[in-house]
Parts: sequence; C-alpha cells; structure tokens
Amino acid sequence: MLDWIGSWILGVTAAAMIAAVAQAMAPEGPAKKALRLACGLLMILAVLRPVKELSLNDLSFYTTQYSLETYNKKIDETNESFLRAIIEDKTATYILEKADELDIPCTASVSLKTSEQGGYPFPYSVSVVLEEDVDESKRRELSRLIEAGCAIPPQRQKWSTGR
Repeated sequence: MLDWIGSWILGVTAAAMIAAVAQAMAPEGPAKKALRLACGLLMILAVLRPVKELSLNDLSFYTTQYSLETYNKKIDETNESFLRAIIEDKTATYILEKADELDIPCTASVSLKTSEQGGYPFPYSVSVVLEEDVDESKRRELSRLIEAGCAIPPQRQKWSTGR
C-alpha cells in the first residue's frame, strides 16, 4: 500500500513539474491560455489516476482491512479491561482471605499499574478499610502478607477505619 501511495505522489509531482516548465516556456497569448488548460487537465488526471486503477476487490479489501484493525483494537481494549478487573478482583480476594484468617473484618480496593514498556498490569497499591479497631500486631501481619503475596510494599498500602 505504501508503494502505491509513493508512486501516486511521484506521479502527481512529475505532472506538476512538467506543467510548470511548459507554462514557463510558453509565449504569452492564447497559446499560453490553452496550455494552462491542458496542464490543469494533466494535473486532474494525475490526481485521479489511482481511482482508475482501483478495483472493487481492492476497495473491498482495504475497507475490510480497516474494519478488522478497528475491531482488533476494540477487542484488545476490552481484553485489557477484563484482565485488569480479574487481577484487581483476585488480589482483593487474596487480601480478604488473609484478613479473614487473621480475624480482621475489612474491605480492600486494589489499584493496578502497567510498566512503561507495556505488558501486563500488576497490583501497585491497596486501600484497606478496617471495619473495627484491630490489634496493631494483626494489622502489621496482614501488611506483611500483602507485601509477600501481592508485592505491594507498606508505603503503598493505605489503612483507614470505616467508622
């Protein structure tokens, strides 16, 4: 496709150069006006040449290709959205299971991040809302389990009480 566009641009440029040289060399008068009309027609033909060469099969192919690219992009966005939701849910579930084991009633909300190089999103931070006062040693143990199991260090763990 890029070859085709490059060839078209080259053809239009060549037609423009020929028209410019011919008009510059033509003597003033009715001959120059006729030449200007002919050069205008030459430019129109050069610009419209690809339309003549384009078949319905080519047009169908390019529109289908464009549609596929659009659909693939939408599918990729939807897949990433689902993947993010799954990772958030699984991470929050893990935290809540560990909290339940420690008898800590709470809710957890996980935030994800994607590296600058792209790739998969990963748990970056968590907000834990304690539903009641909890012994500090239990809270520290849950914090340690979050760090060990989810790779979220204490500085990216936000703790609050729900009262």
